[in-house]
Amino acid sequence: MILLKKNSLFLFLLLVINAVIAQTIPSKNITINDGLPSNSIKCFFKDSRGLMWIGTEAGLCCYDGTTYKIYNETNGLKYCQVWSIVEDKDKNLWLSLYGNGLAKFDGKKFTYYNKENGLINNCIRKIYYSIKHNYLILGTENGLSIFDGKHFKSFVQKTSIGKFQVVGISEKANQTLITVSRSDVFNLEIQEDIQQSTLKKVFTPSLILYSSFVDGNTYFGGGSLADLYLKNLKTNSETKISCPIIWDFVKDDKDNIYGSGWNVIDPKGGLFKFSNNQLTDITQQTNITSTALWCLYYDKETKQLWVGSIDKGIYSCLKSIYTRIRFKGPFVIFHPGQVYYLKQY
Repeated sequence: MILLKKNSLFLFLLLVINAVIAQTIPSKNITINDGLPSNSIKCFFKDSRGLMWIGTEAGLCCYDGTTYKIYNETNGLKYCQVWSIVEDKDKNLWLSLYGNGLAKFDGKKFTYYNKENGLINNCIRKIYYSIKHNYLILGTENGLSIFDGKHFKSFVQKTSIGKFQVVGISEKANQTLITVSRSDVFNLEIQEDIQQSTLKKVFTPSLILYSSFVDGNTYFGGGSLADLYLKNLKTNSETKISCPIIWDFVKDDKDNIYGSGWNVIDPKGGLFKFSNNQLTDITQQTNITSTALWCLYYDKETKQLWVGSIDKGIYSCLKSIYTRIRFKGPFVIFHPGQVYYLKQY
């Protein structure tokens, strides 16, 4: 039995309040007023040193936990639209400079690659680094390229809209799944000789997709008809759940999957959580005021969900508003601004 020193009514109210608060996930809104180069966020990446890199429409930003350092045309980065970021085994950062190709940043200087060097298209939507093969996989507005640091191998096919728009790259077991909007999902078979690599169709989704994510045997796709598309890769069964267009997915350490939504042509959008085969809109629960969400990142170390919008900057969400810690002695509840000590008998 747990007794409060003052009265049991207060304990009851405290437990009720905690139960209500536990349903919320507080968030902090970070904008140009805090040091970002733009409120239009395109991607996040946390490197091996623990630095958070933020790609925006007006430059690259590095956050060390305290300050924001901006890289743009004034200090070495020629082009400002940064859509995707990865790190290779040598700790180089690779940046998608949408419309202007690819850049490598070794911490001191930027080196640039584009169509003249063999890249299939300068508008790179997604970069994926394969640790297994030590290759970059580059999904563009019209074609797919693999890059080993010296040579490019590229693929392009005609689709219903004429361009081979790559919107998703995921590794699963022995497959590297490439999602092409208005087309198919392919398996990229990477060979030691990069020029021998092949691209083979795996399946055709039943709707147009703008994003993809693979978790175990479940394939997730953000559908253009405002549907979440789910496919079981073992049974081939499909499910559709009505929601705004999902542009990015991420998984937390509790196996919840989050999606960032934005319908483009109307104000519908927000943050969605997929858990136990159910999709829940948690936009209000996280105090997010933008309905134009584009990108996500889950930090397993800090238990934070980073949410990027195209109009209101970043929302950094904590997993819970309080933490309960139980010792052998008193039971302590830590709550923002207050500490309650409850004696246990």
